[in-house]
Amino acid sequence: MKKLLSFFLVLLATTTLWAYDFQSGDLYYNITSDSTVEVTREYYSGEVIIPETVTYNGNIYSVTSIEKYAFASCSSLTSITIPNSVTNIGYMAFSGCSSLTSIIVESGNTVYDSRDNCDAIIQTQWNELIFGCQNTIIPNSVTSIGDDAFYGCSTLNYIVIPNDVEHIGNSAFYGCTSLKSIAIPNSVYTMGGDVFSDCISLETITIGSGLMQCGKELFTGCSSLNEIVVENNTTYDSRNNCNAIIKTRTNTLVHGCKNTIIPDNVTAIGASAFVRCPYLTNIDIPNSVTSIGDQAFVNCASLKSITIPHSITSIGETVFYGCDSLTSIVVEKDNPIYDNRNNCNAIIETATNKLIVGCKNTIIPNSVTTIAYDSFAGVQLTFITIPNYVTTIEENAFRDSWLRHVIIGNRVTTIEPKAFSYCFFDTIYCYATTPPDINDNSFNYYSNPTLYVPCDALEDYQAHSTWGRFANIDCIVSEEVDTQETVVDPSTNEVTITWPMEANAATYTIVIQSGDEVICTLRFNAQGQLLTIAYAPGREGNHPAQYAEQTAKGFRFTVTGLEQGTHYTYDITVQDANNHTILSHTGEFTTESMTAVDDITTNDKNTQKLLRNNQLYIYHNGSAYTMMGQKVSENF
Repeated sequence: MKKLLSFFLVLLATTTLWAYDFQSGDLYYNITSDSTVEVTREYYSGEVIIPETVTYNGNIYSVTSIEKYAFASCSSLTSITIPNSVTNIGYMAFSGCSSLTSIIVESGNTVYDSRDNCDAIIQTQWNELIFGCQNTIIPNSVTSIGDDAFYGCSTLNYIVIPNDVEHIGNSAFYGCTSLKSIAIPNSVYTMGGDVFSDCISLETITIGSGLMQCGKELFTGCSSLNEIVVENNTTYDSRNNCNAIIKTRTNTLVHGCKNTIIPDNVTAIGASAFVRCPYLTNIDIPNSVTSIGDQAFVNCASLKSITIPHSITSIGETVFYGCDSLTSIVVEKDNPIYDNRNNCNAIIETATNKLIVGCKNTIIPNSVTTIAYDSFAGVQLTFITIPNYVTTIEENAFRDSWLRHVIIGNRVTTIEPKAFSYCFFDTIYCYATTPPDINDNSFNYYSNPTLYVPCDALEDYQAHSTWGRFANIDCIVSEEVDTQETVVDPSTNEVTITWPMEANAATYTIVIQSGDEVICTLRFNAQGQLLTIAYAPGREGNHPAQYAEQTAKGFRFTVTGLEQGTHYTYDITVQDANNHTILSHTGEFTTESMTAVDDITTNDKNTQKLLRNNQLYIYHNGSAYTMMGQKVSENF
């Protein structure tokens, strides 16, 4: 929020856009009573001297206040003089004044001072420094550095905190982009949150013996930070030169950096411990760690892989939000709580079959029943297939992801609020024959997607109070294929079946079996529109293609969710309008054993399985299809 505010202020800084009651000299004022005014927001530059009184319409007003943000982001302001009449200075009144080198509070002011020519504003009664600049020398008598005191002071490259300071407030040095090193003296016993956030040049920090409490996200966005040292402190330590801050009593790592090596006696990674650590590429979590806190690795944009050891039994919410480079998630096999079955690149709660963390390489296993809160939030995910066994998609599950195409299984019954908020959909395929329960904002999207649903359920979706709000709803349609014979083309976990069209056919039914067990049953109408899908209990596969391709000669359909290296039989039954069997096709096939994930060429030289943009596709005769058979583009 603070960064957005600063950007907003800079954007408006060159014009007079703020409301004010009158202007006198170079300053703008609002009347606050019959006899008082405050300096209000505007873009000020150069040397500014605030007078004790101003005259307007024949009335004399005392200048008693400086409004919040009054001088914020005035990057050309070089000097400010505050009269003794000012007894109230608003929040962040001088934040982001990068050229400010001189701050003077006139003598006689009973509330504020700039003692010892310190080029700062100090709240006299509490000895708290509330605003500083690049030339500030903190007096020894100061006991507290206030919230946002040096916020956005981008030219501050060095500061000495004297031994009388006991407290450093929230965001005190936020955005001091030139600051390279800092030493926290032994006298400081509390620090707020975000104290050094976005200090992008900060390389080293030393923390003294007195610190007893610190807030969250001390070093968010400190991309250069590589050394953290805690000296002789009984509350915190940086054991084994780990370049982190560890809470000694609980063995919890509370703040880390790109060079952190987690010691093997740490038992917890605290909430927000590595938030927005932009150059953290990998981190080894030792087997001593049992928990990872909420948002621990949020916006670690360079983090590529993570391994969850068998010791971890608790993982917080939104742990890997915004980890754009994360493509590999591994859970050690003997973890009693979590797994990543089928090498799915996700974290699944074993007992509940709930997927709690995903990444852009995740392929949701067939056995997952729930997509958890925030599990894919902020992930650069363009396509996802939600298998038939999933019944619930929880709140925020895919919020802020990059989804363009989604296929929703036929057993999904509930899609919670904001589950798909702020996505970029082109197409949504929902296979449920009964419209799932959704909220008005379950789908908040930036585009105008087409919703495809089973043909027999089209009217139900169109009449639904919420689903019916989609502007474009259509039933699953067919595309062309030219064949005069049945052709079966298996790969590792799927089979593509092509069969000829019969003149008097009303329906086509495909049954796939493994031994005596029916794996799935698919039923199409005479136009190749998919009518029903049914999987055997416990054998829920990924969805087949959303259409059968059709011309006057034939259809093609891809069934996924099969097991690799397994022998199957199939039966295609063709019936007329009176449910009389016209003819049938029978046969068998064996799926391939797993090979490399990269390009896998089938027996058909015109068909390949491809990995592109971290998603698997079928490339056939010049067109690309998702693993469910959805055509992506003519030129891939």
